[in-house]
Amino acid sequence: MFINLINNSWILLLLPIIVILFIKLHKKLYFGIYAGAILLPLEDLTTLFTDFTLIKLVIIATFIIWCIQIFTHKRKLNFPSYFYLIILLCLLAGLSLFWSNNASSTVTSLLTFTQLTIWLVMITDLLDSRKKIVVATQLYILSSIIVSIFAIVLINSGNLEFNRAAFIQGQNPNGFSRSVGLAFLVLIYSINSGHFIRNSFIKYFGTILIGLVIVLAQSRGTYIALLFALIPLFIGVKFKHKRKNIVVFFILSIFLFLNFQDIIVENVLVRIRDYESLGGRKVIWEVAYNMIKDNFWLGVGFGNFPDIFGVYSFQLRGWVANSSSHNVYISLLSELGIIGLTVFILFQSKILKNIIRLPNNSNYSEKLLYALFIYLIIGGMTNSIHFEKFYWFGFGIIIAMTRVLVPMDVQNEGDDH
Repeated sequence: MFINLINNSWILLLLPIIVILFIKLHKKLYFGIYAGAILLPLEDLTTLFTDFTLIKLVIIATFIIWCIQIFTHKRKLNFPSYFYLIILLCLLAGLSLFWSNNASSTVTSLLTFTQLTIWLVMITDLLDSRKKIVVATQLYILSSIIVSIFAIVLINSGNLEFNRAAFIQGQNPNGFSRSVGLAFLVLIYSINSGHFIRNSFIKYFGTILIGLVIVLAQSRGTYIALLFALIPLFIGVKFKHKRKNIVVFFILSIFLFLNFQDIIVENVLVRIRDYESLGGRKVIWEVAYNMIKDNFWLGVGFGNFPDIFGVYSFQLRGWVANSSSHNVYISLLSELGIIGLTVFILFQSKILKNIIRLPNNSNYSEKLLYALFIYLIIGGMTNSIHFEKFYWFGFGIIIAMTRVLVPMDVQNEGDDH
C-alpha cells in the first residue's frame, strides 16, 4: 500500500483537497458528484492501493453522508418510482446465489453492481437542478480533455502496446474510448446549441482532441456507438451548426492524416476491415447461445458467465477459454435469464419514455439525451459495460435531466399507467 502511495506521490498532494471536500459535503453534498465527475476519466491514474481509487473514496464518503442526512431527516430521498426495477434486479442477482456455480463470483459481481446502482441513485438525487447537471458534465468534459492530452503524448512516444491510444500503460483502450465518448457527444451538442460548454476554444479544441484519441484507440464498438448516437444530434439542426461540425470533422481528418497516417493505414483501417469476426465476439456469442438455451429462465448465476463459458466452449469446440460476454444484454440473459433481462430492459424503457415526453421548448436537450441513450445502449451491445462507472454516470445524467425538464409528479404519474 505505502509503496503505491510513494510511486504515485502526486496523489498525496490531492489528499488535503479531498479532506476539504469531505468537510464541505455535509453542506453541499452534490460536491461529491462533482468530484466523481472529475475523477472518473482519471480513475486508472489515481490508484491508492490494489484497485482502490480516489473516485471510490469520494463515492463512499458521499454515500455515508447521504445516508446520514436521509436517516436524520435532513434530506428527503427523491428519485423516479421506476427505480424499483433496478432494485429488483439487484435482488434477483442476490437470489442467484442459490443456483450459482461460483458463489464467490456472484458475490463480487453483486457488490460491484450494487455500488454502481447506488451511485446512480445518488447522481439522480443530488443533481436536482439544471445548473448542477451542467457543472458535473463540464467537469467530466474537462477531465476527459486532460486524459486525452496524456493519451496523445503517450501514443506519440511510440511506447503503447499495439499503438492503441490510452492515457496510461496497460489501460484497456476500449474502455478508455467509450468513457471519453460521452464527453465527445456533449461537446458536439455544445457546438450545435451553445449549451453546457460556452467557451469556443474548449468546445472546438476538446472535440478535435477527444475525437483524435477515439479514432486512435481503435475501438470498433465505440465507432459504431458514436455513429448511431450522432444521428439525433444532426437531425433538425440549423445548417450553420452543421457547417461548424463539418469544419471540425474536416480538421480532425487532416490532423489524423498528417500526424498519424501510419497508425490509420496499418492499424485502424485493418481493424475496421476485419469486422466479420467482431473481434472474436461472434464465436463468444455462438457459445453463449447454447448456455442461454440451457438456462433460459434464471440463468447460470450473476457474474458466472466467464466460468460457465469455459465449460460450454470445451463441450462445443474442444478448448477451454474464460471470457466475458462482450454484451450487456447477453450477459444478463445468460446470468439472470429472461426474467433478469426483462427487468433491465423495462428499466431502460422507462428512461426512454421520459426522454420522449420532454417538452419541445427544451433547447435541443432532448437531442442530447437521445444521443447519450443510444450511445450507451449500442455500446452495451459490443461490451459488458454495465460494470463500468461511466455507463451509470451517463444514465445518471440522462435521468437527472429528464427530472429537471419533466416534473417528477408527471414522471411518476406516467409510471403508474
